[in-house]
Amino acid sequence: MAIGIIAEYNPFHRGHRYQITEIRRRFGDQSIVAAMSGSFTQRGEPAILDKWIRARLAILGGVDLIFELPTNFVIRSAQDFARGGVELFSKLGSISNLAFGAEIDDLATLEKIARGIDSKSGQDRIRRGIESGLSYAAAVDSAFEDQIFHQPNNLLAIEYLRSLKKTSIKPILIPRIDAYYNEANLRNGISSAKSIRLEVTKKSPDWNKIESAGDQNLVLELQKSMKNFPNLENLFRILLAKLWTMDQNQLRRIRGVNEGIENRILQASQKSSSYLDLIERVRSKRYTRTRIARILLNIMLGIDRDRFDEIQYARILAFNQRGRKILRDLKKSSSIPIITKISGHRELLELDITAANLWGLSLSKILPPFQDFFNSPIYLEY
Repeated sequence: MAIGIIAEYNPFHRGHRYQITEIRRRFGDQSIVAAMSGSFTQRGEPAILDKWIRARLAILGGVDLIFELPTNFVIRSAQDFARGGVELFSKLGSISNLAFGAEIDDLATLEKIARGIDSKSGQDRIRRGIESGLSYAAAVDSAFEDQIFHQPNNLLAIEYLRSLKKTSIKPILIPRIDAYYNEANLRNGISSAKSIRLEVTKKSPDWNKIESAGDQNLVLELQKSMKNFPNLENLFRILLAKLWTMDQNQLRRIRGVNEGIENRILQASQKSSSYLDLIERVRSKRYTRTRIARILLNIMLGIDRDRFDEIQYARILAFNQRGRKILRDLKKSSSIPIITKISGHRELLELDITAANLWGLSLSKILPPFQDFFNSPIYLEY
């Protein structure tokens, strides 16, 4: 049996390492399996490094085996992101626990709120909030009037707990320490992934601080990519080409497009000067920047609302010696195919391959397409 983690590792840093160390301090020398977002993140942005590099850094940081969380579940709400990761681990089998972070050290309170959200009265209050024009997160916040929801990891932790109820997997809460999720200032020691991403965009990044927040391996990878980090603005013309060749009916079929938002998107596309400007023109009280960013990715990737809505495969990105041993158990317990090579599974992986191609187009120096066909799972022999 192993302990699972659902993560972005964008990029892997000292806070992630602390989580892994804390799991093993509490539960012994446990095997750790991660489900990691691939080319894009749950915020609707391209990951700072490609999924193979991020997976390798996570293995060096203490994870034993990493699967790619399918794109279909990554660029969605916290509820679906959590559901996808939990479903992946449940279908793999041999995963006894899910470890996750939160801003509070109170699992009982988080579980109580999760039960409240799923209650009839809780669902009624949330529905009324959404009908009044609030986003889902704001409607939950309004329904329960709890400061807990003001921290994104608390909300995600609650969604993990809601999904876990349908499985035999048990929760492990590891409270976050020092840095907040969205903190922009880079610290020595544990710092947020956002602060690292912001630091490397500066003309003269503080590499000593970045190394303190991550490690030398992270510094080396970031330095190699310094002049070719992904940028949403590089996708702006691709997005416009999509939008200007679609009509309203076609746009309505895209996942996340409803309530007339297609009209706002099409109108904004004719006036916007940049990707971020388009997002600003479309956003509203109900449609947050992040939600709009995810919808725009759905448009570029052609994800319609009828796309399959369950985990159908588990694709390996990286593993070490202990991860190889875990794989033997998972191959016996898994109810879905465990994929190491694309051949024979291209149809299942089509969206992840397309997302990787789109990520390559977000770079200043465009990557050749279909890099997924040239990358095998990374094995680190230690």
